[in-house]
Amino acid sequence: MNLKQEADQILYDLGLLNILKKYGEPHTTGGYYMNSLIWRDLDITLVQEIFTEEKFFSLVCDIGITLKPYYFDGGVYRDESYLFGCETKIIGEPWSIDMRLCNEEEHMKGRQYCERIVARTTAEPHLRQLISEVKQAAINAGMYGIGKNPNRHYHSAEIYSAVLDDRIDSVEEFFERYEPK
Repeated sequence: MNLKQEADQILYDLGLLNILKKYGEPHTTGGYYMNSLIWRDLDITLVQEIFTEEKFFSLVCDIGITLKPYYFDGGVYRDESYLFGCETKIIGEPWSIDMRLCNEEEHMKGRQYCERIVARTTAEPHLRQLISEVKQAAINAGMYGIGKNPNRHYHSAEIYSAVLDDRIDSVEEFFERYEPK
């Protein structure tokens, strides 16, 4: 089973999408949406114009019962954003699932960001390959993905920016030029 099929198992067979639909309009994003999963990471935005703390914690409870996470991080933040992430082994291998609750405008900004990446990497396939290589090297170095060093690691946006905007040419150049956060 490939990573997309595993993600589909979580979304459809375990019913994560159906749970999310009770609270808003779910949209996959990130590697799943861009058809470029490198590791077991599922990113979702849940569009809901008005959200309350009560709904958020009810959602968290429903997801917890379904996915049985061994790690959870999230909450309601000062800017009134609702975020959560969890890690689960519900289908065997560890999966990271991150969700952001947002309005339609914020969702569309994220969707357009992904679409720009897809357009660029479709037009220049060597960039997609380099992004994959950098991500895999960062995983191997313990600085990306599940099990990453919490004090020194990379985020996907940094890798996309390095390859697509700064035009790095190699994995080695990425590690030479960019310090993990």
